[in-house]
Amino acid sequence: MKKIFILISILFITGGLYAQVDLYEHPDNIPKDTTKKEHSRLYAGGYISGSIISPWGLYITPSLAYHVTNWFSTGISGDFLITKYPNYAAMIDYGAGAFTEFYLFNSIVFHQEVKYINVYDYLAVRRVWNPAYYLGIGYKQDYRKNKYTTYLILWDFNQNANSLYRNPVLRFVFYFNL
Repeated sequence: MKKIFILISILFITGGLYAQVDLYEHPDNIPKDTTKKEHSRLYAGGYISGSIISPWGLYITPSLAYHVTNWFSTGISGDFLITKYPNYAAMIDYGAGAFTEFYLFNSIVFHQEVKYINVYDYLAVRRVWNPAYYLGIGYKQDYRKNKYTTYLILWDFNQNANSLYRNPVLRFVFYFNL
């Protein structure tokens, strides 16, 4: 009886010791799930707008944003515009800009942007660089962790005769994770 008790005790002790040193269960040894994509902080997107009323126009603005933190992002954008005025040839304008966005409660967006657009000045009969300084507020709608849309109401603080948009500027920007 004493031998059986010692044998059962050894089995319980070694079984417990084996569970303590199981190498597969150690967090450093668990294989990583390669099917899950790590979400980067880099997002691409932009917006397309147009007008069928005189002047006819097509505006394409791709954007690249980097989320520095969960509540702050910064980015750059390019602008490509084709505008057709009556009795004039179509004009191709271009430019670039930089922006920052602050997120409050992950939904409310404070947007600040500086753009420089090369446009044709009809009064001076030459091309000029027209700056635009936008400031506004909006709403951020998440579709998934890797896609979202911002709905913005912006005000151009450098409104002039060469400005592309009249105040207020409404903008719907789509982004997806790279």
